[in-house]
Amino acid sequence: MLFGLVKLCNFKKAICFIAFLLSSFSLIFSQTYKFYPTDDAFVNTNDWGNCLGWENENNGNKNHIRIDTWTYHELGCGTGMHRTFIKFDFNITDNNSKYLYDNRAVLKLFHYGQTHWYTGAASENELFICMPKEDWSETTITWNNQPNVFSENQIHVPTSPTGETSIDYVINVSDFLRKWFCGENENYGMQIRLVTEDYYRRLCFASKENANSDLWPFIEAEYAKIEAPEDDSVCVGSVVNLNCNLINAANPNDYTFNWKNLNSGKTYSGKSISDTIILAGKNEFVVTVTNPWCQTAMDTVCIYGLEKYNIEIFSENTSICKGDTVKLTATGASQYQWSNGESSDNITVSPSSTTTYYVTSTDTNGCSGSDTITITVNDVLNINITADKTEICSGDAIKLIATGADQYEWSNGENSENIIVSPSLTTIYYVTGVDNNGCSGSDTISIKVSDAPSIYLTADKTVICPGDQVILISDCEQTMWYPDIYANSIIVSPTSDSCFKAICTDLETNCQAEDSINITVLKEEDCSDLDFYIY
Repeated sequence: MLFGLVKLCNFKKAICFIAFLLSSFSLIFSQTYKFYPTDDAFVNTNDWGNCLGWENENNGNKNHIRIDTWTYHELGCGTGMHRTFIKFDFNITDNNSKYLYDNRAVLKLFHYGQTHWYTGAASENELFICMPKEDWSETTITWNNQPNVFSENQIHVPTSPTGETSIDYVINVSDFLRKWFCGENENYGMQIRLVTEDYYRRLCFASKENANSDLWPFIEAEYAKIEAPEDDSVCVGSVVNLNCNLINAANPNDYTFNWKNLNSGKTYSGKSISDTIILAGKNEFVVTVTNPWCQTAMDTVCIYGLEKYNIEIFSENTSICKGDTVKLTATGASQYQWSNGESSDNITVSPSSTTTYYVTSTDTNGCSGSDTITITVNDVLNINITADKTEICSGDAIKLIATGADQYEWSNGENSENIIVSPSLTTIYYVTGVDNNGCSGSDTISIKVSDAPSIYLTADKTVICPGDQVILISDCEQTMWYPDIYANSIIVSPTSDSCFKAICTDLETNCQAEDSINITVLKEEDCSDLDFYIY
């Protein structure tokens, strides 16, 4: 169980009772923030009578929040009980990266009507403030669906003075914020309930829906702010001293400081660093401050190193293809010395491999400036066209495959990696490929097209009687009759009408042609009536 300082105040009588107690936000002063609730509501229940439906009521739109156990006989009801839930968003929008929670936070609740409602029957109203285990919404929460709470790490709030009816509460909730920020518990807000939920005990405060915004509950939290030095300029080679201020920290020694020079990668520890050699140009230092409550904040300071000459090399391209040239231009001085021996402000180079060029310029005082540029040289593409074969027969199609580039353009207008072609005569195809660096290459392939051979089938007769034979003749020397007979002529004796097919193959090109011939077989009775022979 947690205990924290609680201040209970009756402003009419100027009485303050000290005990243990601690969106949107507003800046009060310096690094003190007010966080108003995003949700607040009370839930209630009753044990009999007209109020049995209380446990399903939502009270998120009420102008007050209640924690009590009381009898409601005048309403025709039994004993009623109220608990309050309240939730805050601790997002700071004004330069949040420079602020750290300083483990000091109080919850302020303002009386609405009679806080204790002391009528002579009121008993002690000490409270527990607990963390819910699940999330909830003020528009839907009821007694029946209220979230479970953690029984450990409760804040215990002592009873208010007997007879005092208008009391504001100031409750220390520092450790709740620490647990939320450290991720030990999810920020599902707080449940406020009586330690002893038995009548007669009562507390009543204004909610965020109250017409008087001065009475809205809020958490007041202290934040420490980090401040790095202002940006500055010094001469190259100077030593700088950098100090990070920490404002509004109760115990500054609890914080740790770590610096990093983003240019050199060098790291330092401590509030102050020195003996840092500043390089030419922008030197960016980042200080990271960590508190014991799981938070870090960062600030940046830039120290600019000044020198007489600020040499820069410009080029339209820093990536070229092998064999190309590129122009390098130096600015910032009147005389130059390049790494390749040239001394003009503009030079044209054609490196065969990736090369870094540098240029220097020195003034009369010996102060010099320099710059470098790297020209990346990409190889010319090795484009290759492949195909299953380079000789086809007329009417056939073939697949051409290009490799070695990212994009392609073929001589027939297509631009995919693979194309299907069916030339009618011998054709040379070429392709140009380009990669993502703009480098190109090309290749060609010749597809030879051979004509199909000629085949013509004849028969000594095309109409026969059953049992007759027919001689089928092909004019092609390399003929195959279906299904698998190789001969220029064959003798057949079909028993019914038949179609005979043959394939002619050109042995030199392996191209083929096909022909067929039909043989009609008459019925037996038709043949017996014939007084002539069929030739």
